[in-house]
Amino acid sequence: MVLSFLVGLVGVAAGVAEPTVVDFVFMIPLVWVSLAIQVKRWHDTGNSGLWIFIVFIPIFGFLYSLVWLGFVKGSTGPNKYGDDPLQTTTV
Repeated sequence: MVLSFLVGLVGVAAGVAEPTVVDFVFMIPLVWVSLAIQVKRWHDTGNSGLWIFIVFIPIFGFLYSLVWLGFVKGSTGPNKYGDDPLQTTTV
């Protein structure tokens, strides 16, 4: 999501694409939500949310982020970022 936004900005800067107001109205909330979800997922794995910046390393960063956030299970039990969202409590 963020990558497509940046590619769109480069296209506008190069004069290849013409943005509309609707593009920006829809893209800004989508980028915000995408970043929030990634930070939350990094926290679920017990890592800092600053790990979202790894995607700026060409090829490796995207693949590392994809594997780590998509396929690696989060930390079991609470960590320094909060409780385990998958942990069930019985009353």
